[in-house]
Amino acid sequence: MPSKRKVNAAGEAIRAYLEGGELPDDRRVVEEATLIQAVELIREFRSEHATPLQRVAANLRYYVDKHTIGRPIVVGQRLKRLVTIVDKLQREPRMELARMHDIGGCRAVVGSEEEIRAMAAHLRRRWEIIREYDYMENPKPDSGYRAYHLVILKNRHRLEVQLRTNAQHRWAELIESVNRRTPGLDLKGGAAPPELVEYYRLGSALLAAEERGEPAAPAVVNRFRHLHEEVAGYHQPGKHGT
Repeated sequence: MPSKRKVNAAGEAIRAYLEGGELPDDRRVVEEATLIQAVELIREFRSEHATPLQRVAANLRYYVDKHTIGRPIVVGQRLKRLVTIVDKLQREPRMELARMHDIGGCRAVVGSEEEIRAMAAHLRRRWEIIREYDYMENPKPDSGYRAYHLVILKNRHRLEVQLRTNAQHRWAELIESVNRRTPGLDLKGGAAPPELVEYYRLGSALLAAEERGEPAAPAVVNRFRHLHEEVAGYHQPGKHGT
């Protein structure tokens, strides 16, 4: 496994190259050679997450099965793509690559928020958890994203575990789909028009209320319906508004 110092240095080399702009030929050749070395080291660092991730995902399947008797188990896992790692390094310039906690991640989709909280309590007793993010209590402001995330340490690697309800999972997939269909739009990264941000934030709140069996506030419903017409153009491929 590459040392943390080397991993962080590789991340900084990537940032420096991307921010370098136009360079003299001799300096460009040197920096491109450094870039190639940095990319190879990051590839190695990424691949080191595969084995601990497989073990965590297998354990998660077992725990989900234990808490969701009689219903299908929905557990997935993934290693973050290299291009996505680089993008995150650019978006978060103060982040050290060795501390990026979602290079390896797995996800469980269960039936309710109560099941999520019971599973989180169960996992706290069995895994080394170094951080938790309660996006059910505090949804992400730009997209209304809701879930419960745990950052765990497994074989010296930081891994992210996401716990979602079915409705939360559908919402997250919708946000991903909107981002893919609309070039230049980044709901997840906070680069979206305010009316679109409000639309998805309110939609997430309405969906959460429905899932919890709570009545929706009429003012929220009316505002959401108004915004639905206002943002319709964003949901057409290649268009940015009405």
